[in-house]
Amino acid sequence: MRGVSGLKRYALSVCAGAVIVAGCSVTPQRSSNLPDSSAAVMPRLPSYADPATLLASSTKVALWVSYEIFGNLLGLDKGGNVVVTVDAWDNGCTPPLTVKVDHEQNVWVACQFLNPPYLWGGEQEYSSSGTVKRSYAFDASRFCGSGYSRCAAQSWDGGWDNKGHVFAELSEGTWLFGSTNSRVVHNMRLGFFWWNANDPSGPATFIRASRYCKPMCGVYYMDTDRAGNIWFDFSSTGYPGLKGGLGEVTNPTTSPSVRVVFPAGTYQQPGGVYVSGHGTVLNVTDELAQLIYQYHLPVTRTSRPFNVLGPTRGAPLSGGFNKAESAMALGDLRSGIHIGNLRANLWSLYACYVPHESSPCSGAAFTPSDK
Repeated sequence: MRGVSGLKRYALSVCAGAVIVAGCSVTPQRSSNLPDSSAAVMPRLPSYADPATLLASSTKVALWVSYEIFGNLLGLDKGGNVVVTVDAWDNGCTPPLTVKVDHEQNVWVACQFLNPPYLWGGEQEYSSSGTVKRSYAFDASRFCGSGYSRCAAQSWDGGWDNKGHVFAELSEGTWLFGSTNSRVVHNMRLGFFWWNANDPSGPATFIRASRYCKPMCGVYYMDTDRAGNIWFDFSSTGYPGLKGGLGEVTNPTTSPSVRVVFPAGTYQQPGGVYVSGHGTVLNVTDELAQLIYQYHLPVTRTSRPFNVLGPTRGAPLSGGFNKAESAMALGDLRSGIHIGNLRANLWSLYACYVPHESSPCSGAAFTPSDK
């Protein structure tokens, strides 16, 4: 599971692990008192979330945020008011994690588990108004050993490339073999599923990045560059005690090749990976260091950051830039949204909660974005 210092993410994540260990139900358990679509849940966003970041529509969404325990995708206006509430849980996304916005202002959400029976992850695409356009759910059961008693795999991030192919990570997976009193836990092979743009409803193709925790135990966050290559961070040890490294998948849809660019230990804790600068800059967030490292693409083993953003506060996870690349929004592991003024490198942490109910907001994305 993702996290720091042994912190469990939230009830569904705990139960997701229990699917494998104890067989508990992963049916979403939510409060019946969901926030009203017009309720203000955050302080006012700073002035550098300027009108250029707003949609030319009546909803005036400036920022999309995933609100995990309640299973919502929230559209916030410039003032931090919720103007769109999407029940991702009812759409089978349990729960929504990272959020990205493409050049057409479609919203892409990584689902830790997607669709019943809530054993496999995937990616969902929403319109600019928050309507589901398509779900991309994978099935990793073929990676479970013969005679397994339980098997499940999670997805923590995904996205698309400039040809329209869609990706979803197999971030972490485990299968059990044996009876209740003599169970043996096996780690699943990790990697990336992708759907062909010419056949989005067809079967997904799998790219293996690791097997049995070699060379990595968890695939965390990802993005694609203008050549369609995947950049991702990973951990080489199981939870807790994570140390992050950087990897690349070249030619993922034609002749995939996976390589470790920076070894585990380069980052204290894997965080969001985001390609900016019209495909020329790779941004890697270190959650524990509270820093965002910027590299010129392509990144090699001898590359060094040309710039470092931060420090932020809290536990920054995943997000992206506004259209002008003057601001960055990041979700937070604990319960907040980070907004950074990139010209001044000044960062503020805003609450992501309804009264008396806190929740991680793993993903945040400006709309329109710089994609």
